[in-house]
Amino acid sequence: MNQRKSVPYSVAITDICVNGKSVVQSVGDGGKSEISLEASQKNVTFYFSDFSYTAPAFMSYEYQLEGEDTGWMALTGRSDITYYDLPSGNYTFKVRQMGNPESETQLTVKIASSISIWSIVFIVIAVVTGSIAVLIKKEEVENEREELMPDSAKVIERRFSQLRNPIL
Repeated sequence: MNQRKSVPYSVAITDICVNGKSVVQSVGDGGKSEISLEASQKNVTFYFSDFSYTAPAFMSYEYQLEGEDTGWMALTGRSDITYYDLPSGNYTFKVRQMGNPESETQLTVKIASSISIWSIVFIVIAVVTGSIAVLIKKEEVENEREELMPDSAKVIERRFSQLRNPIL
């Protein structure tokens, strides 16, 4: 009997589309294993193939986007998967033939943060400036209130304040 031993081929990522535009072709078997995206590039489609030339209806894959998916997901009859509105961060896309861990291919996807250092500096300055403005306004209101208050009311308020905050 002449039995042929099946040689498993790694799944190759054949294309990656970001926001509908192709950015990388043919990842796998020593190809580029990392892509970096801008903060606005949040929709990513991965295209992959095991080059088995099996009828598409019979192709079965497992995939996972670490950092987004909780486990392996099954995919039959298709060789692409799209993720929408990915938040900034680092992800690892993994794909393999169904039930064949040796055929796995990985790709790291890094999506930049939408907050730059200048945005953080601006926010800090705005918060500090706002806090100072509130303190100044509070002081002005307190001074106006004291000016409008009659002398007898001032005495009563001072005595009440002393009762609340006795000197030890």
